[in-house]
Amino acid sequence: MFDEFLKSLEKSVAEGLSLDQNYPKALLLKISKNKQCQEAVAKLAAVGENKSLPSLIGRGKNIIVLHRTDTWEVTMVRQALFKVEPYLVSAPDPILGYCIAGVGTTRLVYNKIIGNMDALSSAHDWTLEETRLKEIKKGDVYSCSDPNVVMDFKELSPSHIFLRFVRRPIAPLLYVFERESRRFSYHTFSDEVATGQFFFSDLIHNMVNNPDCKANLSRDQGADLIKFCNSQIENETLNMSTRWRLLQALGMVAEEDAIKWLKEFSTHPDPGVCQLAGATLEQIKAGGDSK
Repeated sequence: MFDEFLKSLEKSVAEGLSLDQNYPKALLLKISKNKQCQEAVAKLAAVGENKSLPSLIGRGKNIIVLHRTDTWEVTMVRQALFKVEPYLVSAPDPILGYCIAGVGTTRLVYNKIIGNMDALSSAHDWTLEETRLKEIKKGDVYSCSDPNVVMDFKELSPSHIFLRFVRRPIAPLLYVFERESRRFSYHTFSDEVATGQFFFSDLIHNMVNNPDCKANLSRDQGADLIKFCNSQIENETLNMSTRWRLLQALGMVAEEDAIKWLKEFSTHPDPGVCQLAGATLEQIKAGGDSK
């Protein structure tokens, strides 16, 4: 059964199997013969080059989600159905792919992100450097276990269909680079939960930044808002972009609480966060001295 194959794969990874090894190929071959996979291949193979599947679940077009658990997500994609975008996106960590169908050869380029990956604030200086090239045909496996690597499919075979495994939880942030200049453009979130968290934090920020909304907050509502912001800023499982957005909102309704967090972030492991927190504290101090 399909679930049994997934459990076998999870067990192999739990025992320390590297995704760069070839052993999972035999397991992937078994999974590819599963009725659910074969039906998905037939659907994707029947889709025209400039058309999308009418009903899809998953993050992106022309992707069929075969199975999703708390630890693995299994999808099928016909990569050639995607238009050549002007951007390249970093890989979730880790990812394992198998060319399940098609003829011809696809070229896959691995690019390493050059820059201080511990400091997101320095991302505007990040660039890409090509490290290796892999040619893929039907039956080949490719993998990536480094979130600081950006894969670029080139010279795609239009008939190739890939079965992909992504380990969950995956890297919380994905980094987007301009294909032509190979320079960093922006970061985004790797799953719906992180995206929703940031959207909600941004909504709160915009709400308290609106004079009309802020004026209509009752005392109890304001207290609840302050309590929520403090609890979420304290939550280290949230990405820093979301926590910082909530900190900005907190500063508009409870400056003393915000200053407390700025002092704590001034010793954050990310030097960019330290610098930003320190600079904000200096601005607050300068504003107070000028009164």
